[in-house]
Amino acid sequence: QTANITFYPLENDPYRLRAEFSIGRFAANGYWMPRQIQVHDRVDNRRYEQQNQFGWLLYIDNPDEDLEPPSTNIENIQSEIRVQDGEHIIKVILWVWDNKSGFSSGYAQLNQDEKRQYVSSYTDYDKDTGKVTFTFTIRKYHASGNWVLRAISLRDVANNQRSYDLTNLGFELIFPISTPNPDYIKPQLDINSIRIQAVPKRPEAPDGETNVFIWYSAWDNNSGLAYANQVLLKPTGAEISQGLWKEEFSKPYWPGRPDEPKTYQVDFVLPVGSPPGTWVLRSITLNDKAGNTAFYNFTELGILRPFDVK
Repeated sequence: QTANITFYPLENDPYRLRAEFSIGRFAANGYWMPRQIQVHDRVDNRRYEQQNQFGWLLYIDNPDEDLEPPSTNIENIQSEIRVQDGEHIIKVILWVWDNKSGFSSGYAQLNQDEKRQYVSSYTDYDKDTGKVTFTFTIRKYHASGNWVLRAISLRDVANNQRSYDLTNLGFELIFPISTPNPDYIKPQLDINSIRIQAVPKRPEAPDGETNVFIWYSAWDNNSGLAYANQVLLKPTGAEISQGLWKEEFSKPYWPGRPDEPKTYQVDFVLPVGSPPGTWVLRSITLNDKAGNTAFYNFTELGILRPFDVK
């Protein structure tokens, strides 16, 4: 069993880190140890330490430990499909049991291999009956063709996980789907529209803390944008990533016309101690709601967008 623990600096001492966390009564009994400790500062310089460098152990006395993951009889897997307002709603149903801590959650993906699209689902769980339901929604803009369920993952309260490879077990589920308005075209970026401005927070005594603004125009022909990410290259050669979130990105359908170009503003602050010199906008990635991805690598394109940090 594993757990990720985050430590935070003390309010009055930034060089001492502290974490508070709970280990449940069903967690594994015996010695727990960190495989790796990772520490990073505000400008994302990182140090990694392995177990052989610090040798720290924590003994947990848990007589109620649960080491057995949840199970299902995969032969009893069921599915149903219905069409509602042009969307295909697919439900995959099975029954699970767990010997001790109880079922917690499940995850699965439906894949359309030809167009490299997928939809995912977590479970709805009926504790009284042990019934688990995965619900997948194939929207109007998703790809037509065969959508395939190849694997499911189940997890209990003690964080034990069991995965079922349906292909190897001979229970692969295939759903032929015909959608009314499939989207197979990647989003588009107007490269010439990109502008960047970097403004020191304290120009009279620059210390690396900098307000950065990036503007660009982008659009999608059909389903609409769902995600955008920008990667910056530091003078040191390291990279940082900055995402863009807009309310319309999270909606299942784009409000208005998705093919109308729109100017987006990405603004963030580089922290104190950011390396001075010339930074570069290395790439922009755009995803639409159907899962089509456009990746613009400006280094490979030979189109650099530099800006200075003092």
